[in-house]
Amino acid sequence: MTTDETNDEMAHRPSLLFAEDNKDQLDNYREFFEDNYRVLCYATVIDTLAYLARNDVDVIISDYHLEDGDADDIFTAANERGIPSIITSRGKREGVNATHVLHVLVKPFDLYDLESLIKSCIADEK
Repeated sequence: MTTDETNDEMAHRPSLLFAEDNKDQLDNYREFFEDNYRVLCYATVIDTLAYLARNDVDVIISDYHLEDGDADDIFTAANERGIPSIITSRGKREGVNATHVLHVLVKPFDLYDLESLIKSCIADEK
């Protein structure tokens, strides 16, 4: 496969943006999803919002508590742009505006369950 074919193949994969401040968890996401999706990983609200300001993604998966604050602004931006979002959290989603989040996964969860939700979000967007 040539580099152009590789780049073309990557461009047609659905894109997943993960916002998670646990580096090991980001590595797990990347390893699990990179064969079938374009995977983008950020650890902070500000970096995630900066990426979203200039790029589109198919689904956002974010921990609620990140290094620099809660992910409310990420979910608001996703909602405004019609991007499906999935929240991951160790506890209740107190303070999260439910209209901005399609699904909630309580940690720990199985990555196959997350993948099923992602596929559902992508199918609903078509």
